[in-house]
Amino acid sequence: MLRDLIQEYVPKYIKATTKTEKGHVIIDIVERIRRESPSGVGLVRQNKKNGLWFYIGLEKAKDKIGHALRK
Repeated sequence: MLRDLIQEYVPKYIKATTKTEKGHVIIDIVERIRRESPSGVGLVRQNKKNGLWFYIGLEKAKDKIGHALRK
């Protein structure tokens, strides 16, 4: 799901000319992930020690999405 979503937004990200515009694209993706995720939380990661899933946080989510868009 995330890879498909990233590919959908790449053209919009490339068209963005300022850091602010690029940030808006990233936030759009984060919000869409939250809306479409079964838990409504957004990006999660599994704790390797106890196996529980936890929300990675807004800043980490934005960082990961931004990195994926730049690949």
